Amino acid sequence: MAALPIYVHVPKFYADVLGLNLIAIGGLLLAARVFDAIQDPLLGYWSDLARDRRAGRMLWVALGTPFLALGMLGLFRPPAWDAAALTWWLIAMLMLVYTAFSMVQISYQAYGAEISDHPLQRTRVTSFREGLGLVGVFLAAALPEILAKSSGPREGFAQFAVIFTPLVLLLVTVTILFSPKAPVRTRAAPQTAFRTMLKPLRNRSFNRLLLIFVFNGIAASIPATLVLFFIEDVIQNSEAFFDAGGIRGKSQVQSHDGRLFLVHSGNRAFPVFSQMDIILRRQRPFHLGAQILIIIDNQQFLFSQKITL
Repeated sequence: MAALPIYVHVPKFYADVLGLNLIAIGGLLLAARVFDAIQDPLLGYWSDLARDRRAGRMLWVALGTPFLALGMLGLFRPPAWDAAALTWWLIAMLMLVYTAFSMVQISYQAYGAEISDHPLQRTRVTSFREGLGLVGVFLAAALPEILAKSSGPREGFAQFAVIFTPLVLLLVTVTILFSPKAPVRTRAAPQTAFRTMLKPLRNRSFNRLLLIFVFNGIAASIPATLVLFFIEDVIQNSEAFFDAGGIRGKSQVQSHDGRLFLVHSGNRAFPVFSQMDIILRRQRPFHLGAQILIIIDNQQFLFSQKITL
């Protein structure tokens, strides 16, 4: 619920509603992501050090959550400053949100992998986590649009941030109190942070998976950032969109309808792939999902070309 507003809503909100330069926003988002990529291994190292202590990894989840809520409030309830001051505000809030989100997400996902060593149980834990995550994506896609329609864009996003704050604090509290305890593990020999961060790169299988994640991240981030601009500037203003679908008339496509449809499709599909992962070897559902993504991306590209011609 925290990630989608940052990737999807922030560029359009700060460009269209607050009037910042879109190129500057893109540069700031890129710089924030580079900063995040550098700090994430270090946060993971510190999370590993906390694993063997009494509070465990959940200490990082508890510490990061208030800062995440504060950052979301600042991001979507910015002060009425001029463009230069607002740019610095955006930089500060992006750094705060990305750091807090990484503190929570890295430790939370690592904790889920440590609950059990059994592959079947790990698959079920991951399935429930991703399924509930899709519910959060659904809320993050629907609420800002609904609130913006009723109260205006600026006030609508501010209301979304206000709703997000108690909700994330409540859900994280429930997670910390009621999550099953991870078994005690043998403590690894102490190493420096730099050596620990480089250790996974010695694994060839991990390197291949890392390469896939790099390309997947690029493929996911580009449409996530540009989809709202594309729907508003191209689809809604293009009669070719209706010619392509065999429909005549003025465009009344709503951007949030498309996002809600995609999220709903994901909610319906994830139990199927979860069961496939249990029955089949993990590589087969993974390969099938990757092939489906490639086909869909190719069709989206051809469709967008047909619209813009």
